[in-house]
Amino acid sequence: MVVASPIYNAAYPGLFKHFFDLIKRKGLEHKTVIIAANGASAHHALVVESHLRPLFSSLGAFVAPTGVYSEASDFTHYVLTKDTTIARISDAVRETTRLHQKASSIVQLETI
Repeated sequence: MVVASPIYNAAYPGLFKHFFDLIKRKGLEHKTVIIAANGASAHHALVVESHLRPLFSSLGAFVAPTGVYSEASDFTHYVLTKDTTIARISDAVRETTRLHQKASSIVQLETI
């Protein structure tokens, strides 16, 4: 699962949080998640680690070690063009693939 949020005033929007408040605790247990955010400047990049990672960890998700943060200047005519951001996305996808395989093993062990 890829979860992305816009950032405003150094946090994700209330509606985003409200949506995930409706999911029961551990409702995403053993699910693999890539977290991403987009904001106006690099000043808000830590939101991925300080807000999104704890939220999805509390829901039981396996969160990819690499989070993705982008800002408006990473895009040209609505197309992502910044190489470092594209590389972070590739890293997160690779990590999530490994996490998914490990999560599948854990689920299989728990059902035995």
